[in-house]
Amino acid sequence: MTDLVSTLRDDDYRRALDQALLFLKFRARSRAELIQKLTAKKVSPIVAERVASRLEELKLLDDRALARGLVESRRAAQQGDLRIRRDLRLRGLSAETVGEALAASASDAVPAADRAWAALQRRAPRLKNLDPRTARRRLEGFLFRQGFEADDVRSALRRFGPGDDA
Repeated sequence: MTDLVSTLRDDDYRRALDQALLFLKFRARSRAELIQKLTAKKVSPIVAERVASRLEELKLLDDRALARGLVESRRAAQQGDLRIRRDLRLRGLSAETVGEALAASASDAVPAADRAWAALQRRAPRLKNLDPRTARRRLEGFLFRQGFEADDVRSALRRFGPGDDA
């Protein structure tokens, strides 16, 4: 009887491992995302944890590397740190891991004020037919939605041109 139970557990583990590898084939995932996906596929939480641990041992699942890569790509896309932090936390990465990734990337990253300015320059041509006040208000909202802090938004708007707050 115990051989049958052991065999069933091994089969469940192998199926879960195959499913996890399939998930990772399409995009990198955090440990929490992988476990959530596996449990949604009716894999027991215990087996899902075991699979995640094994994939971490094999270096196929690495929350720290994922966080660093996402921070770099999001910053390159001129997103603000507030949005990056929120998005990474939604992917199941711990606050500590996200904070480390943001700090590690900060030393060689473009300053947030410059990223905000670049994002504003990319968006501004779409608003050229609007009156300056409306365009400025929309650009401000855009920058806040991109996750930039208020000081960086004000700095970018001052560089854009005079307005109500300059």
